[in-house]
Amino acid sequence: MLCIFLFAVLTSGCYSNSNQIEGEKGYLAQNGTVVALEENKILIVEGATIEDINNLTPKEIINKYDDGVWFSLGTDTPEGLDVGVIVRVSYNSLDTSLPAFGEAKEIKIIE
Repeated sequence: MLCIFLFAVLTSGCYSNSNQIEGEKGYLAQNGTVVALEENKILIVEGATIEDINNLTPKEIINKYDDGVWFSLGTDTPEGLDVGVIVRVSYNSLDTSLPAFGEAKEIKIIE
């Protein structure tokens, strides 16, 4: 009984990526709005709006949607990648934090 309780407590803070979809080339993928763009990484949050981006900090957006993934960028980033665009990011795996973190294998601009 104690083991079950400890497992529940220890895993309750872990990120659950329910937005995960099957990507191309056997990768996993996730769609989302680019909420932040830094030198070598992007933060995407599914469902985030331009209004959110203009009025909230990235941390507030993550909390609002209980979602967010930082992806490190490789050398092959698409033209037009910017805050506010909707993308599909393909990846192998994510860590379990909130926000999660993974390495982008491929990024496609959807909107």
